[in-house]
Amino acid sequence: MAVYLVGQIQIEDQDTYKQYVDGFLPIFQNFKGKVLAVDDDCEVVEGDWKGARTVIISFPDRDELKRWYNSAEYQDLVQLRFKSSQGNLIIADGFEMPAG
Repeated sequence: MAVYLVGQIQIEDQDTYKQYVDGFLPIFQNFKGKVLAVDDDCEVVEGDWKGARTVIISFPDRDELKRWYNSAEYQDLVQLRFKSSQGNLIIADGFEMPAG
């Protein structure tokens, strides 16, 4: 079943964050994920959505998501994101409509 990584990112250092972004796709394309959305100006319909950037990524399953996230290449790169931003990430399981 598909799983999704959803992130709220508050970028504090644009130059360092750009280095993260520049290195992201060359690593990410080695895995079975898809970037579904990257939005720096989401419309909040309810509540208080913190973070200037929202990211939604899908993977075919949780194992592939964790294989990407825990890979040595990504763990080296993600240090740039940690240095340049604050954020929240969640993993959410996909949903299949019940028959009927």
